[in-house]
Amino acid sequence: MSEKRVIACVRVNGGRLIVPAAIPGLVDPSDPAEVAAALAKAGADEVYVIDPTATREGRRLDVSLVEKAAALVTVPLVVGGGLRSIDDVRAVAKAGAKKVAINSAAIANSEILAESSQELGNECVVVAVDARVEGAGWTVHTHGGTKNSHIDAITWGQEAEAQGAGEILLTSLDREGTGRGFDVDLAHAVADEVEIPVFIAGGASTLDHFSAALRGERPAGVASASAFLLGKVTPRQVKELS
Repeated sequence: MSEKRVIACVRVNGGRLIVPAAIPGLVDPSDPAEVAAALAKAGADEVYVIDPTATREGRRLDVSLVEKAAALVTVPLVVGGGLRSIDDVRAVAKAGAKKVAINSAAIANSEILAESSQELGNECVVVAVDARVEGAGWTVHTHGGTKNSHIDAITWGQEAEAQGAGEILLTSLDREGTGRGFDVDLAHAVADEVEIPVFIAGGASTLDHFSAALRGERPAGVASASAFLLGKVTPRQVKELS
């Protein structure tokens, strides 16, 4: 098994963790910056700080939170949620984000991927794709998974790559929060049709789930929130699989 990237996700709402972390030694288990720093120390290759309800609620990600997290996190910090314009992208990059993750705004206007790629370099632009099973395939959902775009996930991955995205963070909405493991079929379906790295998220709760997703050349890695935050698995344990 070739070395794969392990990403820890910190999901926030209004500057606090949606689900407080159970990582030992935390002073404030709801502080996203402190938790992000702890996950980096626990072996994560990158930490994603994402506000999944920002777009649906018409908010932008708190830039002060990005600044605080960037000052504490020792690995690349990726920021997403509520990024609707190139000005938003510039703001979080200036605050210390090494990469930006764009979801709903890219569906509404894919030029934001091209603009962000020109501004930061495509290696710093992640398209976050939330997909749900529909018929024989998967469709992309936006606004925190609440709106069906009716766009095929594979087709969208290809278009996002053409527009300048350098990576895909692919979340199975059907698996998210279930603890039943990653949708490996979804990961392979998208990864086999694009050239850029694909990272799969949603559903992992055991080390075996991570192992199953990391077999073979693709996807390029795994991402998880609850498995790491609740202490079921550590990023370092997952890294030792590769």
